[in-house]
Formats: sequence, structure tokens, C-alpha cells
Amino acid sequence: MLFHSLPVSLAFLRKNWDRCKIFILQRSRRHETAKRRKKNCMKREQILQRLGFTVGEKKKKRVLILSDIKTEADDPYAIVQHLLSPTEEVRGIIACHFESKFSKSERLAHLKGTSAQASYEEGRLLLELMEIEDVPLKKGAQYPLPRDGTLPESEGADLIIAEAMKEEDSPLYIACLGALTDLAVAI
Repeated sequence: MLFHSLPVSLAFLRKNWDRCKIFILQRSRRHETAKRRKKNCMKREQILQRLGFTVGEKKKKRVLILSDIKTEADDPYAIVQHLLSPTEEVRGIIACHFESKFSKSERLAHLKGTSAQASYEEGRLLLELMEIEDVPLKKGAQYPLPRDGTLPESEGADLIIAEAMKEEDSPLYIACLGALTDLAVAI
């Protein structure tokens, strides 16, 4: 259960306080452990070799991951799957927004504009927990594309363009697990 991603009512907290405390303590312990382990971070290739997951260089696919990491529990699992796949060379992760969730609920309206940063922080925590230091994590656009046609600033779109422009034999795959704003800006 992910209490940290949604505002909860006081009645809910009172009713489930023991479970909430356990969840918060577990999360803070994991974060502290990740901070201590940061000194031991490795390159992704070293982790794969340690696990015995290796393939030839020609079999690897260049992959960028575009994800709203914070919004749903399946996104971090999918990212871990990509990172631990020996046939994929993950060139970067783009933490994108999930603003459409806020437009559907007045209760969540006060969170507007914070989703891309929340995804970025969750991505940073995920990479720390996995002890991976060489996969870049970039912030995506903060909001969906406006109707007036202006393009928002986006580190994620810049990463997509930079990877697409590299002259390499292997094609670039983009795993889209969230909003397509950054991909649209790049195109």
C-alpha cells in the first residue's frame, strides 16, 4: 500500500495509525540504508556481471525509459526489469509527470505541478537502492503540452534527441511507461 503518494484523511490515519507507522519506518530505514550504501555504488555492468547476466555487445539494445515512476507501483518494477536485463543497454531514465491524475480530482488539485519532481525523487531513490550510479536520470516536462503549441523545457526531451542523434548501428528503443509529453517535444 503506497500511503506516501496520496493525501490521506485524518480519520484514515487514526484508524490505520499502526500500519502507517510501520510503513513510514520501513521507508525511512530503506532510505537511510541507501544513503550509507551510496559509497558502494557500482556501474550497471558490474552489477550484471556479479549476477551472472552477460551477453555480447551486438545483442544489446539501446533503451531509454520514460516513466511516471511515482504514480503506480508497477513502474519501479518495470524499470528494475529493464535495468537488470542483460540484453538492454539503458541509456537513461526520464521521470515524467502524471498531471492528468490531478485534473480528475478536486481533492488532489493542490498537488498540481509537483508530479514530475515526485517522479524524479522516486527515480533517484530507486537508483540509490539498486546501487547504480551510471544510468542518468533526467526530469521530464512538468505539465502536459499546452494547447497553444508552445513546447515546454524538458531535460528528458533533450536526452531523447541526444541519444537519437548518435551515430550507432543499433536502433534506439523508448520504453514508454507514462506521459508522452517528452517524446512529443523531442519529435
